[in-house]
Amino acid sequence: MRKISFLGLVLASFLLLSQTSLSQGLPPAVAEPYLRYQAAQEAGDLRGAQAAAGEAYNAAIASGVDRATQGLLAEIYGYLASENGDHGIAFDVLRTAARIASETGASASDRAWRWSLVASAADAFGQSESALSHADAALSALAERPRISEQDRPIAADMHYLRARILRGRGNVAAAGDAARNAIAAFRADQRDLDGRYGLLFYSLGEAEYAAGNWALAQDHYHMSLALLTVAEASDSTLWNAWSYAAIAGFLAASSGDELGEQPYADIDAELNAHYDAAANRLERRDLVEQPGYEDVQLETAPGVSFPAGAGDQGGVVVVQFDVDRAGQPQNLNIVFEQPQGVFSDAALTAVRGREYAAARFDDQVVVRPGLVELIMFADGEAMAAGGTAMNGDAAGSCLLQRPDWRDGAQLSRGDQSCLRGFGETLQRGYRGETASNPCPNPASCGGQ
Repeated sequence: MRKISFLGLVLASFLLLSQTSLSQGLPPAVAEPYLRYQAAQEAGDLRGAQAAAGEAYNAAIASGVDRATQGLLAEIYGYLASENGDHGIAFDVLRTAARIASETGASASDRAWRWSLVASAADAFGQSESALSHADAALSALAERPRISEQDRPIAADMHYLRARILRGRGNVAAAGDAARNAIAAFRADQRDLDGRYGLLFYSLGEAEYAAGNWALAQDHYHMSLALLTVAEASDSTLWNAWSYAAIAGFLAASSGDELGEQPYADIDAELNAHYDAAANRLERRDLVEQPGYEDVQLETAPGVSFPAGAGDQGGVVVVQFDVDRAGQPQNLNIVFEQPQGVFSDAALTAVRGREYAAARFDDQVVVRPGLVELIMFADGEAMAAGGTAMNGDAAGSCLLQRPDWRDGAQLSRGDQSCLRGFGETLQRGYRGETASNPCPNPASCGGQ
Protein backbone atom coordinates (compact mmCIF):
# COMPACT_ATOMS: atom_id res chain seq x y z
CA MET A 1 0.00 0.00 0.00
CA ARG A 2 2.93 2.32 0.48
CA LYS A 3 3.42 2.62 -3.22
CA ILE A 4 -0.12 3.86 -3.85
CA SER A 5 -0.56 7.18 -2.03
CA PHE A 6 -0.62 9.01 1.24
CA LEU A 7 -4.22 7.90 1.64
CA GLY A 8 -3.11 4.31 1.21
CA LEU A 9 -0.78 4.61 4.17
CA VAL A 10 -3.47 6.20 6.34
CA LEU A 11 -5.79 3.35 5.44
CA ALA A 12 -3.10 0.78 6.22
CA SER A 13 -2.46 2.35 9.60
CA PHE A 14 -6.19 2.45 10.28
CA LEU A 15 -6.53 -1.26 9.60
CA LEU A 16 -3.56 -2.10 11.83
CA LEU A 17 -4.89 0.10 14.59
CA SER A 18 -8.33 -1.50 14.30
CA GLN A 19 -6.76 -4.92 14.87
CA THR A 20 -4.95 -3.60 17.94
CA SER A 21 -8.14 -2.11 19.35
CA LEU A 22 -10.01 -5.38 18.86
CA SER A 23 -7.45 -7.40 20.80
CA GLN A 24 -6.67 -4.92 23.56
CA GLY A 25 -9.40 -2.29 23.49
CA LEU A 26 -8.83 1.45 23.47
CA PRO A 27 -9.65 3.71 26.42
CA PRO A 28 -12.73 5.87 25.74
CA ALA A 29 -10.57 9.02 25.78
CA VAL A 30 -8.68 7.60 22.79
CA ALA A 31 -11.52 5.78 21.03
CA GLU A 32 -13.85 8.81 20.81
CA PRO A 33 -11.47 11.14 18.89
CA TYR A 34 -10.25 8.18 16.87
CA LEU A 35 -13.80 7.51 15.64
CA ARG A 36 -14.11 11.22 14.74
CA TYR A 37 -10.86 10.95 12.80
CA GLN A 38 -12.25 7.94 10.92
CA ALA A 39 -15.47 9.76 10.03
CA ALA A 40 -13.65 12.90 8.88
CA GLN A 41 -11.22 10.83 6.82
CA GLU A 42 -14.05 9.03 5.05
CA ALA A 43 -15.77 12.37 4.37
CA GLY A 44 -12.57 13.82 2.84
CA ASP A 45 -12.19 16.42 5.58
CA LEU A 46 -8.42 16.26 6.04
CA ARG A 47 -8.30 19.21 8.43
CA GLY A 48 -10.93 17.66 10.67
CA ALA A 49 -9.21 14.30 10.41
CA GLN A 50 -5.88 15.82 11.45
CA ALA A 51 -7.39 17.56 14.47
CA ALA A 52 -9.14 14.39 15.67
CA ALA A 53 -6.07 12.23 15.03
CA GLY A 54 -4.01 14.68 17.09
CA GLU A 55 -6.47 14.39 19.95
CA ALA A 56 -6.36 10.59 19.77
CA TYR A 57 -2.56 10.59 19.75
CA ASN A 58 -2.28 12.92 22.76
CA ALA A 59 -4.95 10.96 24.63
CA ALA A 60 -3.05 7.72 23.97
CA ILE A 61 0.06 9.19 25.56
CA ALA A 62 -1.89 10.47 28.57
CA SER A 63 -3.70 7.13 28.97
CA GLY A 64 -0.56 5.04 28.83
CA VAL A 65 -1.61 3.08 25.77
CA ASP A 66 1.11 0.69 24.55
CA ARG A 67 3.95 2.24 22.54
CA ALA A 68 3.19 0.40 19.31
CA THR A 69 -0.31 1.88 19.21
CA GLN A 70 1.10 5.31 20.06
CA GLY A 71 3.42 4.94 17.09
CA LEU A 72 0.56 4.09 14.72
CA LEU A 73 -1.46 7.08 15.92
CA ALA A 74 1.58 9.34 15.58
CA GLU A 75 2.08 8.08 12.02
CA ILE A 76 -1.52 8.90 11.10
CA TYR A 77 -1.40 12.33 12.77
CA GLY A 78 1.95 13.25 11.24
CA TYR A 79 0.92 12.11 7.79
CA LEU A 80 -2.23 14.21 7.84
CA ALA A 81 -0.26 17.21 9.10
CA SER A 82 2.10 16.79 6.17
CA GLU A 83 -0.80 16.55 3.72
CA ASN A 84 -2.25 19.76 5.15
CA GLY A 85 1.04 21.65 4.92
CA ASP A 86 1.76 21.72 8.67
CA HIS A 87 5.33 20.58 8.10
CA GLY A 88 6.67 21.53 11.52
CA ILE A 89 4.05 19.39 13.27
CA ALA A 90 4.57 16.58 10.77
CA PHE A 91 8.34 16.60 11.31
CA ASP A 92 8.04 16.47 15.10
CA VAL A 93 5.31 13.82 15.29
CA LEU A 94 6.67 11.57 12.55
CA ARG A 95 10.08 11.64 14.19
CA THR A 96 8.42 10.31 17.35
CA ALA A 97 6.68 7.60 15.32
CA ALA A 98 10.01 6.53 13.81
CA ARG A 99 11.71 6.42 17.19
CA ILE A 100 8.91 4.27 18.54
CA ALA A 101 9.37 1.87 15.63
CA SER A 102 13.04 1.52 16.58
CA GLU A 103 12.27 1.12 20.29
CA THR A 104 9.65 -1.56 19.74
CA GLY A 105 11.76 -3.67 17.37
CA ALA A 106 9.71 -3.02 14.25
CA SER A 107 10.85 -4.66 11.03
CA ALA A 108 13.55 -3.05 8.89
CA SER A 109 10.92 -2.25 6.27
CA ASP A 110 8.65 -0.45 8.76
CA ARG A 111 11.55 1.48 10.26
CA ALA A 112 12.76 2.53 6.82
CA TRP A 113 9.27 3.69 5.90
CA ARG A 114 8.88 5.86 8.98
CA TRP A 115 12.38 7.36 8.72
CA SER A 116 11.63 8.20 5.10
CA LEU A 117 8.50 10.05 6.22
CA VAL A 118 10.59 12.04 8.69
CA ALA A 119 13.14 12.87 6.00
CA SER A 120 10.45 14.13 3.64
CA ALA A 121 8.81 16.19 6.39
CA ALA A 122 12.16 17.67 7.42
CA ASP A 123 12.89 18.59 3.82
CA ALA A 124 9.51 20.29 3.46
CA PHE A 125 10.11 22.11 6.77
CA GLY A 126 13.44 23.46 5.55
CA GLN A 127 15.58 21.29 7.83
CA SER A 128 18.00 19.95 5.24
CA GLU A 129 20.52 18.58 7.73
CA SER A 130 17.81 16.53 9.45
CA ALA A 131 16.44 15.48 6.08
CA LEU A 132 19.83 14.06 5.12
CA SER A 133 20.39 12.26 8.43
CA HIS A 134 16.92 10.70 8.40
CA ALA A 135 17.23 9.69 4.75
CA ASP A 136 20.46 7.94 5.76
CA ALA A 137 18.58 6.23 8.60
CA ALA A 138 15.95 4.96 6.16
CA LEU A 139 18.57 3.67 3.74
CA SER A 140 20.52 2.06 6.58
CA ALA A 141 17.41 0.16 7.67
CA LEU A 142 16.90 -1.10 4.13
CA ALA A 143 20.57 -2.15 3.99
CA GLU A 144 19.92 -4.60 6.83
CA ARG A 145 18.15 -6.88 4.37
CA PRO A 146 19.92 -8.96 1.70
CA ARG A 147 17.93 -7.23 -1.02
CA ILE A 148 15.37 -4.47 -1.24
CA SER A 149 11.85 -5.84 -1.62
CA GLU A 150 9.47 -4.58 -4.26
CA GLN A 151 7.36 -2.67 -1.74
CA ASP A 152 10.47 -0.92 -0.38
CA ARG A 153 11.89 0.18 -3.73
CA PRO A 154 9.97 3.48 -3.70
CA ILE A 155 11.58 4.30 -0.33
CA ALA A 156 15.07 3.73 -1.69
CA ALA A 157 14.37 5.76 -4.84
CA ASP A 158 12.85 8.70 -2.97
CA MET A 159 15.58 8.84 -0.34
CA HIS A 160 18.46 8.68 -2.82
CA TYR A 161 16.76 11.38 -4.89
CA LEU A 162 16.25 13.57 -1.79
CA ARG A 163 19.93 13.19 -0.90
CA ALA A 164 21.07 14.09 -4.42
CA ARG A 165 18.84 17.16 -4.53
CA ILE A 166 19.90 18.50 -1.12
CA LEU A 167 23.60 17.84 -1.68
CA ARG A 168 23.46 19.54 -5.06
CA GLY A 169 21.74 22.55 -3.50
CA ARG A 170 24.59 22.79 -1.03
CA GLY A 171 27.16 22.79 -3.81
CA ASN A 172 28.62 19.43 -2.76
CA VAL A 173 29.09 18.34 -6.35
CA ALA A 174 30.98 15.08 -5.82
CA ALA A 175 28.64 13.76 -3.11
CA ALA A 176 25.60 14.83 -5.13
CA GLY A 177 26.98 12.89 -8.10
CA ASP A 178 27.35 9.74 -6.00
CA ALA A 179 23.81 10.16 -4.66
CA ALA A 180 22.53 10.74 -8.21
CA ARG A 181 24.11 7.47 -9.41
CA ASN A 182 22.40 5.59 -6.58
CA ALA A 183 19.12 7.36 -7.28
CA ILE A 184 19.21 6.49 -10.99
CA ALA A 185 19.81 2.83 -10.13
CA ALA A 186 16.95 2.94 -7.59
CA PHE A 187 14.63 4.69 -10.07
CA ARG A 188 15.33 2.01 -12.63
CA ALA A 189 14.71 -0.77 -10.08
CA ASP A 190 11.40 0.90 -9.18
CA GLN A 191 10.55 1.24 -12.88
CA ARG A 192 10.06 4.99 -12.62
CA ASP A 193 8.99 6.80 -15.76
CA LEU A 194 11.63 8.86 -17.56
CA ASP A 195 10.83 12.40 -16.47
CA GLY A 196 12.30 15.61 -15.12
CA ARG A 197 13.63 13.92 -12.00
CA TYR A 198 15.85 11.74 -14.17
CA GLY A 199 16.93 14.92 -15.94
CA LEU A 200 18.02 16.56 -12.70
CA LEU A 201 19.91 13.43 -11.67
CA PHE A 202 21.85 13.32 -14.94
CA TYR A 203 22.47 17.04 -14.47
CA SER A 204 24.14 16.24 -11.14
CA LEU A 205 26.19 13.50 -12.78
CA GLY A 206 27.34 16.01 -15.37
CA GLU A 207 28.40 18.47 -12.69
CA ALA A 208 30.36 15.78 -10.83
CA GLU A 209 32.19 14.57 -13.94
CA TYR A 210 32.85 18.16 -15.02
CA ALA A 211 34.37 19.03 -11.64
CA ALA A 212 36.58 15.94 -11.91
CA GLY A 213 37.81 17.01 -15.35
CA ASN A 214 36.05 14.15 -17.15
CA TRP A 215 34.81 16.38 -19.96
CA ALA A 216 33.52 13.68 -22.31
CA LEU A 217 31.44 11.95 -19.64
CA ALA A 218 30.17 15.33 -18.48
CA GLN A 219 29.03 16.09 -22.02
CA ASP A 220 27.16 12.77 -22.22
CA HIS A 221 25.39 13.39 -18.94
CA TYR A 222 24.44 16.96 -19.82
CA HIS A 223 23.03 15.82 -23.15
CA MET A 224 20.92 13.23 -21.36
CA SER A 225 19.71 15.82 -18.86
CA LEU A 226 18.82 18.15 -21.72
CA ALA A 227 16.76 15.45 -23.39
CA LEU A 228 14.90 14.47 -20.25
CA LEU A 229 14.29 18.03 -19.09
CA THR A 230 12.87 18.83 -22.52
CA VAL A 231 10.44 15.95 -22.23
CA ALA A 232 9.46 17.27 -18.80
CA GLU A 233 8.77 20.73 -20.30
CA ALA A 234 11.46 22.40 -18.22
CA SER A 235 11.88 26.16 -18.54
CA ASP A 236 13.81 27.59 -21.45
CA SER A 237 16.50 28.93 -19.10
CA THR A 238 17.04 25.45 -17.66
CA LEU A 239 17.36 24.01 -21.16
CA TRP A 240 19.86 26.69 -22.10
CA ASN A 241 21.89 25.86 -19.01
CA ALA A 242 22.01 22.19 -19.96
CA TRP A 243 22.98 23.03 -23.53
CA SER A 244 25.67 25.48 -22.38
CA TYR A 245 27.24 22.95 -20.03
CA ALA A 246 27.20 20.25 -22.71
CA ALA A 247 28.79 22.62 -25.23
CA ILE A 248 31.57 23.65 -22.85
CA ALA A 249 32.28 20.05 -21.82
CA GLY A 250 32.37 18.99 -25.47
CA PHE A 251 34.77 21.81 -26.32
CA LEU A 252 37.09 20.92 -23.45
CA ALA A 253 37.02 17.22 -24.37
CA ALA A 254 37.94 18.08 -27.95
CA SER A 255 40.63 20.59 -27.03
CA SER A 256 42.42 18.13 -24.74
CA GLY A 257 42.24 15.29 -27.24
CA ASP A 258 40.02 13.13 -25.01
CA GLU A 259 37.80 10.67 -26.77
CA LEU A 260 34.08 10.81 -26.07
CA GLY A 261 33.08 8.17 -23.55
CA GLU A 262 30.38 5.65 -24.13
CA GLN A 263 26.84 6.68 -23.26
CA PRO A 264 26.10 5.54 -19.71
CA TYR A 265 23.10 3.37 -18.95
CA ALA A 266 22.90 2.03 -22.49
CA ASP A 267 19.63 0.21 -21.83
CA ILE A 268 17.69 3.47 -21.84
CA ASP A 269 19.70 5.09 -24.64
CA ALA A 270 17.23 4.02 -27.34
CA GLU A 271 14.38 5.81 -25.61
CA LEU A 272 16.54 8.88 -25.04
CA ASN A 273 17.55 9.15 -28.69
CA ALA A 274 14.06 10.25 -29.65
CA HIS A 275 14.22 13.00 -27.05
CA TYR A 276 17.44 14.53 -28.40
CA ASP A 277 15.63 15.59 -31.56
CA ALA A 278 12.77 16.97 -29.46
CA ALA A 279 15.23 19.08 -27.50
CA ALA A 280 16.87 20.39 -30.66
CA ASN A 281 13.55 21.17 -32.31
CA ARG A 282 12.26 23.05 -29.29
CA LEU A 283 15.31 25.31 -29.20
CA GLU A 284 15.28 25.82 -32.98
CA ARG A 285 11.63 26.88 -32.90
CA ARG A 286 12.38 29.52 -30.30
CA ASP A 287 15.09 31.47 -32.10
CA LEU A 288 14.02 30.99 -35.75
CA VAL A 289 17.65 30.68 -36.84
CA GLU A 290 16.92 27.85 -39.25
CA GLN A 291 13.85 29.43 -40.85
CA PRO A 292 14.03 30.39 -44.57
CA GLY A 293 14.42 34.12 -44.97
CA TYR A 294 16.16 34.58 -41.63
CA GLU A 295 19.42 36.58 -41.51
CA ASP A 296 21.26 36.29 -38.22
CA VAL A 297 23.01 39.13 -36.39
CA GLN A 298 26.52 40.09 -37.42
CA LEU A 299 29.06 41.27 -34.83
CA GLU A 300 30.41 44.70 -35.80
CA THR A 301 32.23 45.94 -32.68
CA ALA A 302 33.60 43.84 -29.83
CA PRO A 303 35.70 45.48 -27.10
CA GLY A 304 38.49 43.42 -25.57
CA VAL A 305 37.81 41.37 -22.48
CA SER A 306 39.73 42.56 -19.43
CA PHE A 307 41.32 40.01 -17.12
CA PRO A 308 40.32 40.97 -13.53
CA ALA A 309 43.26 42.27 -11.54
CA GLY A 310 42.21 40.31 -8.46
CA ALA A 311 41.93 36.96 -10.21
CA GLY A 312 45.60 36.10 -9.78
CA ASP A 313 46.62 32.86 -11.50
CA GLN A 314 43.11 31.46 -11.67
CA GLY A 315 41.56 30.22 -14.89
CA GLY A 316 37.89 30.00 -15.63
CA VAL A 317 34.93 30.23 -17.98
CA VAL A 318 31.84 32.42 -18.09
CA VAL A 319 28.88 31.69 -20.36
CA VAL A 320 26.59 34.66 -20.96
CA GLN A 321 23.15 34.33 -22.55
CA PHE A 322 21.65 37.48 -24.07
CA ASP A 323 19.36 38.89 -26.73
CA VAL A 324 20.16 41.48 -29.40
CA ASP A 325 17.48 44.10 -29.90
CA ARG A 326 16.42 45.75 -33.15
CA ALA A 327 19.07 48.44 -32.67
CA GLY A 328 21.82 45.82 -32.48
CA GLN A 329 22.40 46.25 -28.74
CA PRO A 330 22.81 43.32 -26.28
CA GLN A 331 19.89 43.10 -23.85
CA ASN A 332 18.68 40.78 -21.08
CA LEU A 333 22.15 39.55 -20.17
CA ASN A 334 22.16 36.50 -17.95
CA ILE A 335 25.05 34.36 -16.70
CA VAL A 336 24.08 30.74 -17.26
CA PHE A 337 27.40 29.27 -16.16
CA GLU A 338 30.53 30.49 -14.41
CA GLN A 339 33.47 28.67 -12.93
CA PRO A 340 34.74 29.68 -10.43
CA GLN A 341 31.85 31.62 -8.95
CA GLY A 342 32.00 35.41 -8.82
CA VAL A 343 35.55 35.89 -10.16
CA PHE A 344 35.12 36.67 -13.87
CA SER A 345 31.40 37.46 -14.20
CA ASP A 346 31.67 41.26 -14.08
CA ALA A 347 34.41 41.32 -16.72
CA ALA A 348 32.38 39.04 -18.98
CA LEU A 349 29.20 41.10 -18.66
CA THR A 350 31.07 44.34 -19.31
CA ALA A 351 32.57 42.91 -22.49
CA VAL A 352 29.26 41.65 -23.85
CA ARG A 353 27.42 44.89 -23.02
CA GLY A 354 29.96 46.82 -25.09
CA ARG A 355 29.26 44.93 -28.30
CA GLU A 356 27.41 46.28 -31.31
CA TYR A 357 25.69 44.11 -33.90
CA ALA A 358 24.02 44.46 -37.24
CA ALA A 359 20.50 43.47 -36.26
CA ALA A 360 18.85 40.23 -37.33
CA ARG A 361 16.32 40.31 -40.15
CA PHE A 362 13.42 38.07 -41.07
CA ASP A 363 11.64 38.54 -44.39
CA ASP A 364 13.52 41.87 -44.72
CA GLN A 365 12.16 43.10 -41.36
CA VAL A 366 14.46 43.94 -38.44
CA VAL A 367 13.73 41.51 -35.58
CA VAL A 368 14.98 40.77 -32.06
CA ARG A 369 17.53 37.98 -31.93
CA PRO A 370 16.93 35.96 -28.73
CA GLY A 371 19.10 33.39 -27.04
CA LEU A 372 22.68 34.14 -28.08
CA VAL A 373 25.26 32.37 -25.93
CA GLU A 374 28.82 33.61 -25.53
CA LEU A 375 31.63 31.57 -24.00
CA ILE A 376 34.45 33.71 -22.55
CA MET A 377 37.63 32.04 -21.34
CA PHE A 378 40.16 33.30 -18.81
CA ALA A 379 43.57 31.70 -18.31
CA ASP A 380 47.21 32.66 -17.68
CA GLY A 381 46.30 36.31 -17.10
CA GLU A 382 44.54 36.58 -20.46
CA ALA A 383 40.95 36.60 -21.60
CA MET A 384 39.31 35.68 -24.89
CA ALA A 385 35.73 35.71 -26.09
CA ALA A 386 34.87 33.08 -28.67
CA GLY A 387 34.21 35.58 -31.44
CA GLY A 388 36.07 38.52 -29.99
CA THR A 389 39.21 39.94 -31.56
CA ALA A 390 41.20 41.18 -28.59
CA MET A 391 43.27 39.57 -25.88
CA ASN A 392 44.65 42.10 -23.41
CA GLY A 393 44.30 44.72 -26.12
CA ASP A 394 46.37 42.88 -28.72
CA ALA A 395 45.04 41.33 -31.89
CA ALA A 396 44.51 37.61 -31.67
CA GLY A 397 42.91 34.87 -33.71
CA SER A 398 39.23 34.19 -33.13
CA CYS A 399 37.60 30.80 -32.76
CA LEU A 400 33.82 30.74 -32.64
CA LEU A 401 32.32 27.79 -30.80
CA GLN A 402 29.33 26.80 -32.86
CA ARG A 403 26.28 24.91 -31.74
CA PRO A 404 27.26 21.25 -31.56
CA ASP A 405 25.18 18.45 -32.89
CA TRP A 406 23.17 17.11 -29.98
CA ARG A 407 25.09 13.85 -29.90
CA ASP A 408 28.50 14.73 -31.32
CA GLY A 409 31.43 16.76 -30.11
CA ALA A 410 31.70 20.53 -30.42
CA GLN A 411 32.76 22.00 -33.75
CA LEU A 412 34.93 25.05 -34.35
CA SER A 413 33.95 27.36 -37.19
CA ARG A 414 37.46 28.48 -38.16
CA GLY A 415 40.33 26.12 -38.81
CA ASP A 416 40.61 22.97 -36.77
CA GLN A 417 40.68 22.22 -33.07
CA SER A 418 44.31 23.34 -32.80
CA CYS A 419 42.99 26.92 -33.05
CA LEU A 420 42.12 26.77 -29.36
CA ARG A 421 44.03 23.68 -28.26
CA GLY A 422 46.73 25.50 -26.30
CA PHE A 423 44.27 27.86 -24.72
CA GLY A 424 42.01 24.96 -23.79
CA GLU A 425 44.86 23.21 -22.02
CA THR A 426 45.71 26.26 -19.90
CA LEU A 427 42.03 26.60 -19.14
CA GLN A 428 41.90 23.03 -17.90
CA ARG A 429 44.93 23.66 -15.71
CA GLY A 430 43.04 26.55 -14.15
CA TYR A 431 40.11 24.28 -13.34
CA ARG A 432 42.31 21.58 -11.89
CA GLY A 433 44.19 23.99 -9.64
CA GLU A 434 47.53 23.57 -11.42
CA THR A 435 50.20 26.24 -11.29
CA ALA A 436 53.68 26.57 -12.77
CA SER A 437 55.20 25.22 -9.56
CA ASN A 438 52.55 22.54 -9.05
CA PRO A 439 51.68 21.30 -12.54
CA CYS A 440 49.35 18.47 -11.60
CA PRO A 441 48.09 18.32 -8.00
CA ASN A 442 45.79 15.38 -8.80
CA PRO A 443 47.38 13.12 -11.47
CA ALA A 444 44.21 11.05 -11.78
CA SER A 445 42.32 14.09 -13.08
CA CYS A 446 44.98 15.47 -15.41
CA GLY A 447 44.41 13.16 -18.36
CA GLY A 448 48.06 12.16 -18.53
CA GLN A 449 49.30 15.74 -18.84
